[in-house]
Amino acid sequence: MRIAVDAMGGDSAPYEIVEGALEARNRLGDVELLLAGVSERVAPLLPAGSADGVSVVHTSQVIDMQEPPVEAVRRKKDSSLRCIIEMVADGRADAAVSAGNTGAMVAAASMLLRPLEGCRRPGIAVKLPSISGHTIAIDVGANITPRPFHLLQYAIMAQVFAREVLAVARPRVGLLSIGAEREKGNDLVKAAHALMSEHVEDFMGNCEGHNIFTGNVDVVVCDGFTGNVVLKAVEGYSSYLVRNLIENIARSIPSNHDRLRGLIIDFVASNDYREYGGAPLLGIEAPVIISHGSSNATAIANAIAVARDFAGQGVNALITDALGKIRLANHREEGR
Repeated sequence: MRIAVDAMGGDSAPYEIVEGALEARNRLGDVELLLAGVSERVAPLLPAGSADGVSVVHTSQVIDMQEPPVEAVRRKKDSSLRCIIEMVADGRADAAVSAGNTGAMVAAASMLLRPLEGCRRPGIAVKLPSISGHTIAIDVGANITPRPFHLLQYAIMAQVFAREVLAVARPRVGLLSIGAEREKGNDLVKAAHALMSEHVEDFMGNCEGHNIFTGNVDVVVCDGFTGNVVLKAVEGYSSYLVRNLIENIARSIPSNHDRLRGLIIDFVASNDYREYGGAPLLGIEAPVIISHGSSNATAIANAIAVARDFAGQGVNALITDALGKIRLANHREEGR
């Protein structure tokens, strides 16, 4: 399996990206990695300038994190980010991974790849820790002004991903709102609630923000604006909490108390975004994985593993089948 990786995307590119690719190659073994980037900056980071199963695809441009996404993708036709999507589009790669500009990744995938049959808008699905293991939140930034039917599709797509890639037997779905009662929420949430009640198996109704972490649901659906705010708030608070926990406990733990220190390390790892890999952009014809901008080598390696599992298990075909079963709901919403 061939996976295209944006070697220039992310705060610590290209070093951490290349290290992550090498780690993934050693760990997975069955992947061929195509590193898109400025060759004179990427190739010297490989052992002796090359590595088995890892090659460099030269590009001359880089899309920065602050650039306007659509304009950057259109203007920088030889950028590493656009290159990995083009490699997927023309069949040179089976999946794409980037820790670069999220908006540019969504724009490039939407412009250069076909949507899955029946999918109206792609959505970014991110895995967050919870009491029961993890919860999938969708959408966290791809579509900030969705229609009710888009949220229904997000629920269906995330359910398939959770079942097939994360091995959740019967993913329970919650709709993010300001209260658990059916009548709570804005017009978008109320309309989406009606659609999900009719078309989504194991729909648990409205849920509140804290339910993302309590294990009551396996998938939380929301619009991209709200989801992105939630994600950034969670990341910020988690960093604050872990840092302060470590500082306070470290002052009271004897230096030779290895068991307690080991428990702390395990706790930090279980709440570290780097251990969860990247977030898939669901609804596109090929696996596109978006990693955190501050990803280190471990995060990149895990994102590559997610891409490998996504592509290898035929998830998109299952999503397409599931979306086909709710087309009638789309016709009703549009009054056809």
